[in-house]
Amino acid sequence: MNPRIKQLWLDALRSGDYAQGTGALKAPSLIAGNADEYCCLGVLCDLHAKETRSEWGLGSRHYLGVCGYLPKEVVEWAELSGHSRLRKEPGPDTGVPIYDINIDSMSGDTLTSYNDNDGASFTDIAAVIEERV
Repeated sequence: MNPRIKQLWLDALRSGDYAQGTGALKAPSLIAGNADEYCCLGVLCDLHAKETRSEWGLGSRHYLGVCGYLPKEVVEWAELSGHSRLRKEPGPDTGVPIYDINIDSMSGDTLTSYNDNDGASFTDIAAVIEERV
């Protein structure tokens, strides 16, 4: 992974500037008046959006046509393409490849499952990224 982008991602996850959510890269908060919520991969997408001036779409849940995983453009920008932990598989609905990051090769756990199913905080997730990605 590109070291500069990795540090940006770690800093963003630890900053407290992003409200954590599940089920989508980015979604409106369920609490009126609160900021949008992001999954850990959504934070990386938001950094990409800010740097490349790309737009979130479809009610903010989709970024570059993808809802719950990393778009190919973000994978390439972050230089994750050849990373040993990058997980690529056909999307369930479209067959278009979706990308996630394996954090445990034995269990098959990914950053998405750690964020969405395991209740890990952004601080916990940043520590895993720092150590394993």
